[in-house]
Amino acid sequence: MRQQMRDELLVSEHARIAAAFADASYGIDELSRARNQVDKWMRDRTCSPWYVQKWSQMLLGTPAAVAEKMRAVDPEERMALFQNTPFGFLLADRVRG
Repeated sequence: MRQQMRDELLVSEHARIAAAFADASYGIDELSRARNQVDKWMRDRTCSPWYVQKWSQMLLGTPAAVAEKMRAVDPEERMALFQNTPFGFLLADRVRG
């Protein structure tokens, strides 16, 4: 898949995930799983501290608060964060594959 197409899919998938947190389709279970993934990155040192810090900050708060933070991600950082996401388990198969 071309990189630009994959990047567009990542943005749209994260918008879908944010919307699901905002409307309570997703909740604390999905948020806990994402937080656990970031904890694993930190514990195993599999991601740079920048990703761990950014995602840890974004995942603080209620699902609705996380949705707002995801929608407000700095465009300069968006692709880096969405390419290395703790929400891999929620991404559509076409993005993961």
